[in-house]
Amino acid sequence: MSLQWIQMSKPPIADSGQLCSNQRVKSPSSPAKRSQPGAPDLVRVLALETSGRHGSIAILKGQSDGAAQVVDQLSLAAVPRTAESLLPAIGEILDQADWPPRSIQLVSVITGPGSFTGLRVGVTTAKTFAYAANSELVGIHTLTALAMPVPGFFSQPGFPGQPMISSQRSGSRRLGAILNAQRQELFAACYESAGSVGTAPATRVLSISAWLGLLQPGDQVVGPPLENLASRLPQGVETVPKRWWQPDAVSVGQLGIILALQANQVQPMELVPQYYRQSAAEEKADRL
Repeated sequence: MSLQWIQMSKPPIADSGQLCSNQRVKSPSSPAKRSQPGAPDLVRVLALETSGRHGSIAILKGQSDGAAQVVDQLSLAAVPRTAESLLPAIGEILDQADWPPRSIQLVSVITGPGSFTGLRVGVTTAKTFAYAANSELVGIHTLTALAMPVPGFFSQPGFPGQPMISSQRSGSRRLGAILNAQRQELFAACYESAGSVGTAPATRVLSISAWLGLLQPGDQVVGPPLENLASRLPQGVETVPKRWWQPDAVSVGQLGIILALQANQVQPMELVPQYYRQSAAEEKADRL
């Protein structure tokens, strides 16, 4: 099996005033690395999603065609999260599957945007685990993890339990993915039908009113803020099924498997959270 690696997180681009910007940053690519003779066809994957209040962990078996088998998944308690609390949860899910930590070949982790604390904890834990277990490591964009299970937006192998089939609708379609950025603002990205998982999305911080103003009839939207915003959507804009409104570790793992076939390995010391904005304290310091 040939594997390559990619870090999805990219800095935000300038606001174009459109929901979907044509400005995209292509992921770097390089020749595939050949696996050693006798290497197994299935890769053991640990996936971590800690971008918000409701985190999760999953373990999967990845195939050489990018497909995945979900072995187990675990929801994390909605409490302040630390590396000390996350590691026991990882130990629990690995013990249930009878997978020794050193049997994990790929660690896939959300790198942002999201909660500053959650991202730091998840990335630090993933880096530590990958270093100790000699696993490969990949970072995943949170909004792409939200978009991943929605049918028709990625020309990639199937998402576990939900084939990536084409929609019956004609013409180009847009999916707006959002996260709470606090201060009445949203982290926002747009995905167009039949896009590529290996293309980093344009990520912006928009006011809620500005984001609503960019939506058009026929658009679909996904993300946790819809709990409060669904009733404010313009006519003709659709929410995806509610079960997809939260990012989850299964999507993170599936993306990691697909991206592992496309680009370069990320060394543990190179992987950092991508916050996409300054903290309130940093913004206050800049004004002094």
